[in-house]
Amino acid sequence: AQVEQSQQPLTEPKVYVIASSEDSQPPLPS
Repeated sequence: AQVEQSQQPLTEPKVYVIASSEDSQPPLPS
């Protein structure tokens, strides 16, 4: 997963989790 801080600020951790799921990682329990 490619994290683009220029377009996606770290103020939204949920977006980071969704992008991380692309790395074949199990979804975190919300």
